[in-house]
Amino acid sequence: MPQSQVILPLPAGQHSFTFNDFTVTIETPPDFDALLDACARDTPDNVDRIPYYANLWPSAIGLAHSLCHRASAIANSTVIELGCGLGLPSIVAAQYHAANVVATDFHPDTQPWLLHNATLNQTTITFTTLDWNTPSPLNNATFDWIIGSDLLYESRHIPALANCITTLAHPATNLLIADPGRDGLAAFTAALTRHHWHCDLETFHNIYIITARR
Repeated sequence: MPQSQVILPLPAGQHSFTFNDFTVTIETPPDFDALLDACARDTPDNVDRIPYYANLWPSAIGLAHSLCHRASAIANSTVIELGCGLGLPSIVAAQYHAANVVATDFHPDTQPWLLHNATLNQTTITFTTLDWNTPSPLNNATFDWIIGSDLLYESRHIPALANCITTLAHPATNLLIADPGRDGLAAFTAALTRHHWHCDLETFHNIYIITARR
């Protein structure tokens, strides 16, 4: 498994990315430090309220580029993104004409920024708050593609994440998870294997892309 590395987000502001024949613009909250200070003040004991969603992480960019290589398979399919944050991969999936894109996150402040970026790029995306610990998420809906990036920063969430992914999958579901090489990567692939997923590893620059089928 890859070694852990220093992971830094892109600076705040607007960032544009070109994918084949279209460009996606993502806007971030202007002051991450202010959000972090508010979190420390209002919910100091709740690490799940840390505003990770407000940063644009390299793994999201890697996942978005990975989707480019699967554009024809994404078209007319159903896609769910876990831990969507600012929504770059979901927007790319929508640009590739996915039939339905559902972006999910647990942080309560994610939704307005996800929808803002979807509107900025003239895409239609549904946002749903999702707790990975929910036994039957999204009323037992399943998806053709399950995607996500930088989901493994809290190792304690890995069992729930693997279980949630499996619950959202049907027998032909494709899984794409991007990660910068965090310590939980090996534990995550092992958890997927226990759920009868067959995993492979790709790379995009310094980002690792877990691809899996059942």
